[in-house]
Amino acid sequence: MHEIAEAGGHEIGILDLEVCRERLPPRTAPSRETLERKTSACVADLAASRSEASPSLEVTAKRQKTGADSSATTKEGGADAADTHKNAQKRDTSKIPPYEYVCIHRPFFDFKAQTRLKQQGNDEEDEDEEDEDEEDKVFVQNKKAWEAEKPLSLQPAVDRKDHKWIIMWEGWKTFCELQTKAKYCDPDRFGMHIYNDYRGWGLQELMEHQMVAFDKVLKKKDESSFDQMWAIISALGLWLNEEDLGDFINNEYGQKTCALTALMGCALLTALSAIKDAKEPKANSKFVDLPLVLSCWLEFSHDLPDYGIEGDAVFWRSEVASYFEKASLDANKSATTAAKRLRDLAEENDEEDAYKSKRTKKDPWAWAARFREYKRDHAVDIAKSKYDITKTSKQERASYAYNGKDPLADVPAHVLKQGLLDFA
Repeated sequence: MHEIAEAGGHEIGILDLEVCRERLPPRTAPSRETLERKTSACVADLAASRSEASPSLEVTAKRQKTGADSSATTKEGGADAADTHKNAQKRDTSKIPPYEYVCIHRPFFDFKAQTRLKQQGNDEEDEDEEDEDEEDKVFVQNKKAWEAEKPLSLQPAVDRKDHKWIIMWEGWKTFCELQTKAKYCDPDRFGMHIYNDYRGWGLQELMEHQMVAFDKVLKKKDESSFDQMWAIISALGLWLNEEDLGDFINNEYGQKTCALTALMGCALLTALSAIKDAKEPKANSKFVDLPLVLSCWLEFSHDLPDYGIEGDAVFWRSEVASYFEKASLDANKSATTAAKRLRDLAEENDEEDAYKSKRTKKDPWAWAARFREYKRDHAVDIAKSKYDITKTSKQERASYAYNGKDPLADVPAHVLKQGLLDFA
């Protein structure tokens, strides 16, 4: 049984309490039985934790009961409704400028990464149970830190220059949307089985949608295009670390996984090139989260070669490290692992960019050629939402449900159409 909660949530707190699922790398993938056991054990606690930890919101909402005997809250105002956070400093999020930097709490992945660094040198073969106990401790530590940082929730970053975990408001909203949409392509959450790798294909589709959005912004080249590009890149950098990417990494179509990883990295380099042309990649850049975002991308990619995602797929990592060094960015304003990832890359030699010969002065990373050929070879319907379960018909959902019933039978059509549904 699952619960469905208020959708369109940009509230702080949604980011780090999804621990029933865990990003698989760099650990060995847990068995199905282990995941089910951990999910059963913690789902009630998570619901209580979210209720206690998440800031209250002044919203107009109504509750819906789903076909799975779950409670659902739907926010009539949609993703951009005026969500006023009732913390020490109230703030109406409907009035936050799209590209203002706001404070967020330190994400769960950074706590886990810090723990892994401390554990290096241990005998991994004998520490499975210790790892589980340690992760429980990390979760508690993360929750305590979140409580301490709650007054900073979405406050202007300019007022708290000592707080390094920041993101553009538009980037935060994109991140929240990615988290929600990732749940929409997970049959397990709906009590369904469709076919193996369904969720993996769905995650790929979400990444492709961001690449489509990036390409559109790149072609616009208006006054806000830099900000729009960076909002996409920063949201992806955070989400790729917070999301459980096991189904993406282990997808049966490994060639597409590699091509998409390379495409996202190319988007990052293309954005950095645009920033460089604007003389922005520097320690005092207006993109004040440059070191933080770059370190997130390096953390996401650091162990991909261990899973066969290598060569051209990760050509961009060394280039990102080079940008970091040349711009004299501060590793102390980055994710915890930044200094180590930079050192490791200095000792590695990633294979060359397969599109190097197609670079031009106007397109220094051959984004246009790579994107065009990706669509040709891997994603004919790149803008569609084929794996969004909320967009399928009632009959389809019922046919795949374990109990033969549509799990969303009692949810109003407009709620599904507008993407106002989210799981607790």
